[in-house]
Amino acid sequence: MVKLRGSTKPHHRNRDEVFHLVSITLVIVFSLIGWGVQEYRGSKEKSFVVSSGVNTNPPPFIPASKICLNSIDSVGLEELPGFGPVLSGRTVKFRQALKGFVRVDQLKEVYGIDSLLYETVHSWFKIDLDKVEGICVDDTSEKELIRHPYLDYKQARFLARFLKHNEVKDLSQIESLPYISLENWEKLDPYF
Repeated sequence: MVKLRGSTKPHHRNRDEVFHLVSITLVIVFSLIGWGVQEYRGSKEKSFVVSSGVNTNPPPFIPASKICLNSIDSVGLEELPGFGPVLSGRTVKFRQALKGFVRVDQLKEVYGIDSLLYETVHSWFKIDLDKVEGICVDDTSEKELIRHPYLDYKQARFLARFLKHNEVKDLSQIESLPYISLENWEKLDPYF
């Protein structure tokens, strides 16, 4: 009998090494077989033959009727081409922050909607102004104004203090406030 150094049983160490090598080999073989089956299944589903006379582009999406941008939820948006779950969620959150879209071109302001996507989708939507919540001049809070995307913190705070301490009879009083630019006011005007 052959005795190995450091072992009381002959061939004990050798048997363990062989067992580990066989185990590792079996794991590798079964992994490769599984990978090969997946590749085979995947190649059956894909066809790489393209006939030259057939248009391979899918037809453009045209909704049956225009979609109300202020009524559609994120699940409905997700079903439209170009809108995934993230962009749909952002669009709905932006709409909620605005208190409703007043123009379709406000979609351009949603992070992730680039000019190419906007050009594709803008004709699918319509605006229902009845769904837009206005900002009530008499009882709006600073917190509410700060959340509006068209006002920064300083503007919202100034406007809230102005509304709290002044009786507003005409929107032209707000229009002439120093901290709100004409560009911002044009965006804000439909909400008052």
